Amino acid sequence: DSPHEWTLQLECEENAIVTLEMKALINDEQWSLGANHRVPLQLQDYPKSEKWKTTLPDRMNATATSTSFAPWFGESQGSLSVLSNVVSKQFENERDVIVYVPPGYNENPYLVPSQAVIMHDGQNLFDPSTAFGGQAWMVQDTVDPMIIAGRIPSLLIIGVYNTGANRINEYTNVQDPDYGGGNASLYLDFLEDTVLPLVEENFRLPALGPETLGTIGSSLGGLLSCFAAATRPEVYGKAGCMSPSFWWASENFRLKILPQIEPASEPDSPMYYLDSGDQGGDASSIEKPTQAVRDSLEAKKDYQLNSNLFYYLDHGGDHNEKSWGSRFAEPMAALYGQA
Repeated sequence: DSPHEWTLQLECEENAIVTLEMKALINDEQWSLGANHRVPLQLQDYPKSEKWKTTLPDRMNATATSTSFAPWFGESQGSLSVLSNVVSKQFENERDVIVYVPPGYNENPYLVPSQAVIMHDGQNLFDPSTAFGGQAWMVQDTVDPMIIAGRIPSLLIIGVYNTGANRINEYTNVQDPDYGGGNASLYLDFLEDTVLPLVEENFRLPALGPETLGTIGSSLGGLLSCFAAATRPEVYGKAGCMSPSFWWASENFRLKILPQIEPASEPDSPMYYLDSGDQGGDASSIEKPTQAVRDSLEAKKDYQLNSNLFYYLDHGGDHNEKSWGSRFAEPMAALYGQA
């Protein structure tokens, strides 16, 4: 009954796997931006007595399926907002949280990003004025064109600032004899109890769960991301672990955490992206333990490389913000890529 609603009836061969793709067009001239909207169709047999519906008895029909999507046409860049002085009751401290919303979010008020990503060391992600050494990843320069081209879905990024001196304590799951730490579980509680509800109050988000929520970080933030997915697969379905500090506490993650996780055959098993560079003073202490975690996931937990486990070696890549930013397309394509 609405000028913005359409009905389409399709006939499909028996046992066909059908996904309907659609894209909006204005005046037969201007296509909407971003990925095609995709609708998986469920099939059911027509009763043979209802031959008027089809001329072939082995045809099947999609059950009535309704869908909605929110196209956009002009907005080619995402935008950033800062939630200031977010208080953690777990650590009795506060920090800012920077939120990236994708292209189209401001143009179309009905657009709800299909994915959300929590990223660590938030001050280093988008803005050189807040980044360590003045070198930001410039995440928006990577994800904007990927979303516009339909290479990844529309997603919202939550960049949680670190608190400097307390970073080691918050990003590590166990104490290291040389560096201390060990309160990553409390930090994950802070993300789930405080940060995510605050973002949900202020932004349009999908229903959060392992199908829609991932986490990405580098160095200790990479270790934290893998720890989050490994120990809370009911929360995080994807983990991007860039130059992860798997050396921490004598490779505690590989030797103590991995043996406890469910194999990849379990329905809630998360996807992992791991990477490392081969340059700089930290190269050997990052590359070899990372490859060892990769190998353990394959050999002991039935993960399959380039399916639900990804590894990338950045030849010439260093352990710094510049290198992580320059290869950020790798984890985005691996974890969120769509043809």
